[in-house]
Amino acid sequence: MIVGGNLDVDADRYKVVAFHISPEGRIVDTYQKTHLVPFGEYVPGRDLLGWVPMLDQVPRDAVAGAEHEVFELPRASVAPVISFEGDFGSLVRKPLDAGGDLLVVATNTSTWERSWASAQHVAFSQVRAAENNVYVVHAALSGISAFIDPHGQSLERSGLYQATTLVHDVGFGGGNSFYTRTGDWVAYLSVVAVVIGLLGLLRGRRVASAA
Repeated sequence: MIVGGNLDVDADRYKVVAFHISPEGRIVDTYQKTHLVPFGEYVPGRDLLGWVPMLDQVPRDAVAGAEHEVFELPRASVAPVISFEGDFGSLVRKPLDAGGDLLVVATNTSTWERSWASAQHVAFSQVRAAENNVYVVHAALSGISAFIDPHGQSLERSGLYQATTLVHDVGFGGGNSFYTRTGDWVAYLSVVAVVIGLLGLLRGRRVASAA
C-alpha cells in the first residue's frame, strides 16, 4: 500500500510524506514531498508576511524533501509523487528515469471542493502518462481518481466525492520514452529557436523600413 500522511519535525514544521507499507503492515520506505505548495503547505517569507490575517490558515510550514524516491516491489518499482508535484513534467520524469515502472499520484484535492480543478489535475496525469509512456494511478481522497494508460487515455475513473473502489489491471515497464531519458532540453532549444527567429524577423523589418 501507499499511504499519505504528515510527520512532525517540531512545533512549527512538518513533512508531507507517502509511506510504502508492506503486506505485513510494516513501513518499509518513505517519500518526502520535494515540491511544496506556496501559501498552502508553507508561507514564503513568513517573517515579512506574518501580519497578513489570511496566513493564519497556514500556521505551520512543511519542509521539502531533498530527492525523489522509488518504491521497490518484488517484480517492479513504483514512482510516487504527491498531489501538486504531478502537474510538473520535470518533477515526474526524475523518479521514472531512476527506474520507476509505474507512476502513482497520491492527492487529496478537498480544498478544490466541487470545482473544475480536480478534473484538471487528472488531465495533468494524462499528460504525464503520455510523456513518459507509463501507466498512471491517480488516487484522490475526495477528488477524481483514475487509471490512465501510457497513451494518456483514462481507463476507469470515479466521480467527485464518490465513495467507491476502482480496480483495474496496469502494466509495468514505463519511463522509457525519449522525454523520460533526455528531459526538457528539446523544449528549451525550441524556445531559444523561437526567440532567435523573432529577433531575426524584427531585424529584417527594421532593415526593410530603413531601405
